[in-house]
Amino acid sequence: MRGRRDGEIPAADDVRLPATHYHPAGQHRPPLVLLRRPYGRGNALDRLPALPAEHGYQVLHRSLRGTAGSGGRFDGFVIDPADADGTLSWPRAQLWLGGELAT
Repeated sequence: MRGRRDGEIPAADDVRLPATHYHPAGQHRPPLVLLRRPYGRGNALDRLPALPAEHGYQVLHRSLRGTAGSGGRFDGFVIDPADADGTLSWPRAQLWLGGELAT
């Protein structure tokens, strides 16, 4: 794994959703795996997104709405449609996306 970049993904309703982008070394625009979790980033569970990156995938690890510094309110039973729209459109606009995306 080459590294990671922290940033924010704007949801369709302008709520900011923190994310960490992991990318493997020596590969140009490999497939992207999208992870969304309510448990935050920067803790022991960060090993989970690092594993695919060590095996040649990019990983975009995004916090759920209302958790770990994200705007909005967390509801464990509802995923806001604005979050999905932003989470899918933002990486598509990045030069590092190679066109393949999995969740």
